[in-house]
Amino acid sequence: MGSGMFLLSAFALTWLAPLLLPIELSMGQKILIALCSTLAEAVSRKGYDNSTIPASVLVILILTT
Repeated sequence: MGSGMFLLSAFALTWLAPLLLPIELSMGQKILIALCSTLAEAVSRKGYDNSTIPASVLVILILTT
């Protein structure tokens, strides 16, 4: 349940990012960012998700742009 809600919020944030930042994301990038950040959140333990989630998003943005 928690990962499902995280996925929804991550996907919502990928839709809001272009409105707040000078960045354009394709639909594929939005889905990939939401899925990878959810996976990073699910496998991280003991508060490490504070580092793994931003790192996973950064890696996806670097690899897809």
